[in-house]
Amino acid sequence: MYGSVLVFLIAIAIQALAPRSVEPSWSAVEVAHQVLYPLAAWAALRIRFRGLMARALHNETAARELRAGFSGTVQAYQGVMLVPFALLQYATHYPGLVSRPLGAHSAVLGSAAGVLPFILLLCVLWWESYPLQGVLFGRSGTRAGFVRSHGRMEFPVLVPWLALMGLLDVLAELWPAGYAALEGNPLLQLLYAPVFLVLVGIFLPVLVKVMWGCEPVPPGPLRDRLEGLCARLGLQVREFLYWPLLEGRVMTAGIVGLLPHFRYLLLTPALVELLSPEEIEGVVAHETGHVRHRHLWFYLLFFVGYVCLAAIFFRISEAAFAWWGTASPEVLRQPQASLYTSAAMTVGLLALLFAYFRLLFGAVSRAFERQADAYALEATGRPGPLVSALERVSFHSGDIRDLPSWHHGSIAERVDFLLSAARNPRLLEAHHRRVRRLTALFVLGTLGAAGLAVALHTDPLDRGLQRFVAERGLLHRVSQAPEDASSWFLLGSLYQEVGKESQAESAYLEALRLSPRHPQALNNLAWLYVTSREPGRYRPERALALAELAAATSRSPYILDTLAEARWRTYDRQGALEAIDEALARNPENRGYYLGQRQKFLTESPRP
Repeated sequence: MYGSVLVFLIAIAIQALAPRSVEPSWSAVEVAHQVLYPLAAWAALRIRFRGLMARALHNETAARELRAGFSGTVQAYQGVMLVPFALLQYATHYPGLVSRPLGAHSAVLGSAAGVLPFILLLCVLWWESYPLQGVLFGRSGTRAGFVRSHGRMEFPVLVPWLALMGLLDVLAELWPAGYAALEGNPLLQLLYAPVFLVLVGIFLPVLVKVMWGCEPVPPGPLRDRLEGLCARLGLQVREFLYWPLLEGRVMTAGIVGLLPHFRYLLLTPALVELLSPEEIEGVVAHETGHVRHRHLWFYLLFFVGYVCLAAIFFRISEAAFAWWGTASPEVLRQPQASLYTSAAMTVGLLALLFAYFRLLFGAVSRAFERQADAYALEATGRPGPLVSALERVSFHSGDIRDLPSWHHGSIAERVDFLLSAARNPRLLEAHHRRVRRLTALFVLGTLGAAGLAVALHTDPLDRGLQRFVAERGLLHRVSQAPEDASSWFLLGSLYQEVGKESQAESAYLEALRLSPRHPQALNNLAWLYVTSREPGRYRPERALALAELAAATSRSPYILDTLAEARWRTYDRQGALEAIDEALARNPENRGYYLGQRQKFLTESPRP
């Protein structure tokens, strides 16, 4: 299940970051291009699974190995399907022809269309893996039923994301101002994601119950035993459910729901048929351990942590591309620049996603599984029920005892831990201490990431980062092209904006050395001289000469405003009024400012 969540998160990220800036059109070549990658993937899957089927039919040892790893093989190929999906998104015009037009009308439609090719690729994968499943385990049900069963298991992961898109559609329709504020405020976007995740964690189990086709455990010995055990362990659940996972053949159990009123204990029919009542008690005690140690809340916190890390990654990536665009503007003007930047952003985000969940989440999840095993040992007083259940499941699942699992660990490792802890109870407390340290470090790390994400999207750090990036980019630019007057002018403007008057003056003078009639450099240096608070740099007469040169080149309102200011500072009130009146006659955007300037020239006297 965790692997499926990870795969779908990657698919969502791929389609969300796919470039949509082009204006393509449908053509026979474009249709053929879009069909190519899915068909190539289908052909590759058919060849691969038929090859595996041939091995299983002619070699019993290979069949045993394939039986043990069948679920993992299908899960791995779900990840492989991301490759043709990414090619479709980046190497064709599918986003511009399908996702973007639909997204312009509805976020739900655009998002669903974006991820639809991946859903179809998964259906092809399950369709082609069905014959191998029949050879390994015996045919059960139809091919279409096999695909449908996998879909019911996997696709509910997409529901929260589509629900969020739907909420955005509703907000845009009912409260356009609020939607605009949300879209334009990165801080609000950071805050609503954790809130939405909490709501999903609380209410999604109700939806999952329906979509997975779960049915209540009927009255009888099993239900009585489950109710008695939960009462003894203090586990509150809304219902005990049969979980027909993959047509009921999978042997597993689970617990979903953050709050007792929306919490369900799930048992697959195959597991109930296989295990004895005592072994089922061991399994239920293990699931109770997840609740008692609040693992479900920590799992939710992991997703919040990823949101924070992704926000930091995007902000830093934006800064990196801003530096690149400032330092080498001609690069981002290339026809394929948006494709390359989107692809680079996607690769970085996927690397972060993989490292975060497979490495960090995987390590903590394995520790949580051991803690839940430890709780089962403590609750039942002996390792036998859970150990026996694990051994029986591993044998009947194709002898998967030593099969590694990135989020659970192997069954052999879990059994060894339980037996060792039963002989040496101090191992239990040692593991509890380890988990407490891990969770404390993770909570502190998440809070730190959240704080940094918020800081990077709000002043003063946000503005400071923008200025730093722009300065570094411009310094690189002038070092690479020291004869470019425009680069020196932009660097001077940046320095002037942050109050570094000495550096601004030097940059403007260099720009004017290279281009003596550069109107913006003349204007800005004149404004610097005429408004400076530093006695040695306040030069109204020099400012007037520069402003006159700038005005002789351009009669833009902002240049005329500088000229008016310089004349007023040199006690030429009439000349100042003439210049500001001409600026007003040109209908400047910020007319109120110019009227304020005119009033100042009429009623005030310049400082000496």
